[in-house]
Amino acid sequence: NKLRLDDSRGKEHIKLSTEYSGKSQLNLGHLVDAQRQQRGEGFELRTDGWGAVRAGKGLFISADAQPGAQGKTLDMQAAVRELEQALEQVRAMAR
Repeated sequence: NKLRLDDSRGKEHIKLSTEYSGKSQLNLGHLVDAQRQQRGEGFELRTDGWGAVRAGKGLFISADAQPGAQGKTLDMQAAVRELEQALEQVRAMAR
Protein backbone atom coordinates (compact mmCIF):
# COMPACT_ATOMS: atom_id res chain seq x y z
CA ASN A 1 0.00 0.00 0.00
CA LYS A 2 1.19 3.50 -0.75
CA LEU A 3 0.16 6.99 0.34
CA ARG A 4 2.19 9.80 -1.21
CA LEU A 5 1.63 13.49 -0.51
CA ASP A 6 3.77 15.95 -2.47
CA ASP A 7 3.39 19.68 -1.91
CA SER A 8 6.16 20.84 -4.28
CA ARG A 9 4.94 24.15 -5.75
CA GLY A 10 3.23 23.57 -9.10
CA LYS A 11 3.44 19.79 -8.72
CA GLU A 12 1.13 19.19 -5.75
CA HIS A 13 -0.37 15.73 -5.79
CA ILE A 14 -1.75 12.90 -3.69
CA LYS A 15 -1.56 9.22 -4.56
CA LEU A 16 -3.34 6.45 -2.68
CA SER A 17 -2.54 3.03 -4.12
CA THR A 18 -2.74 -0.70 -3.42
CA GLU A 19 -1.37 -3.65 -5.40
CA TYR A 20 -4.21 -5.93 -4.28
CA SER A 21 -6.18 -7.32 -7.24
CA GLY A 22 -3.73 -5.84 -9.74
CA LYS A 23 -3.48 -2.16 -8.98
CA SER A 24 -6.06 0.33 -7.69
CA GLN A 25 -5.30 4.03 -7.31
CA LEU A 26 -6.74 7.40 -6.43
CA ASN A 27 -4.58 10.17 -7.90
CA LEU A 28 -5.26 13.87 -7.30
CA GLY A 29 -3.65 17.04 -8.65
CA HIS A 30 -0.46 16.86 -10.74
CA LEU A 31 -0.72 13.27 -12.01
CA VAL A 32 2.63 11.49 -12.37
CA ASP A 33 3.94 8.06 -13.37
CA ALA A 34 6.31 5.84 -11.35
CA GLN A 35 9.27 8.02 -12.44
CA ARG A 36 7.30 11.11 -11.36
CA GLN A 37 6.93 12.35 -14.93
CA GLN A 38 3.67 14.23 -15.54
CA ARG A 39 0.93 12.17 -17.19
CA GLY A 40 -2.00 14.53 -16.63
CA GLU A 41 -3.75 16.73 -14.11
CA GLY A 42 -6.99 16.73 -12.18
CA PHE A 43 -8.02 13.39 -10.72
CA GLU A 44 -7.98 9.72 -11.65
CA LEU A 45 -9.70 6.79 -9.98
CA ARG A 46 -8.57 3.53 -11.56
CA THR A 47 -8.38 -0.22 -10.91
CA ASP A 48 -7.29 -3.38 -12.68
CA GLY A 49 -9.99 -5.22 -10.69
CA TRP A 50 -13.72 -4.71 -10.27
CA GLY A 51 -15.16 -1.32 -9.36
CA ALA A 52 -18.45 0.02 -8.05
CA VAL A 53 -19.99 3.42 -7.35
CA ARG A 54 -22.99 3.49 -5.03
CA ALA A 55 -25.06 6.42 -3.92
CA GLY A 56 -28.33 5.56 -2.22
CA LYS A 57 -29.83 9.02 -2.71
CA GLY A 58 -28.60 9.51 -6.28
CA LEU A 59 -25.46 10.31 -8.23
CA PHE A 60 -24.77 13.53 -10.14
CA ILE A 61 -21.95 13.50 -12.69
CA SER A 62 -21.20 16.76 -14.47
CA ALA A 63 -18.69 18.23 -16.88
CA ASP A 64 -19.74 21.78 -15.94
CA ALA A 65 -17.05 23.91 -14.31
CA GLN A 66 -17.34 25.08 -10.72
CA PRO A 67 -14.20 27.28 -10.42
CA GLY A 68 -12.44 27.26 -7.08
CA ALA A 69 -14.85 24.66 -5.67
CA GLN A 70 -17.41 27.46 -5.22
CA GLY A 71 -21.12 26.73 -5.20
CA LYS A 72 -23.24 23.86 -3.96
CA THR A 73 -22.14 20.27 -4.51
CA LEU A 74 -25.38 19.35 -6.27
CA ASP A 75 -25.81 22.59 -8.27
CA MET A 76 -27.57 21.33 -11.41
CA GLN A 77 -28.65 24.61 -13.01
CA ALA A 78 -26.32 24.28 -16.02
CA ALA A 79 -27.32 20.64 -16.58
CA VAL A 80 -31.03 21.47 -16.32
CA ARG A 81 -30.60 24.31 -18.86
CA GLU A 82 -28.90 21.94 -21.31
CA LEU A 83 -31.65 19.35 -20.87
CA GLU A 84 -34.33 22.00 -21.43
CA GLN A 85 -32.56 23.16 -24.61
CA ALA A 86 -32.32 19.56 -25.84
CA LEU A 87 -36.04 19.07 -25.15
CA GLU A 88 -36.85 22.21 -27.16
CA GLN A 89 -34.77 20.91 -30.06
CA VAL A 90 -36.59 17.57 -29.99
CA ARG A 91 -39.96 19.35 -29.92
CA ALA A 92 -38.91 21.55 -32.86
CA MET A 93 -37.84 18.52 -34.91
CA ALA A 94 -41.12 16.74 -34.12
CA ARG A 95 -43.18 19.52 -35.72
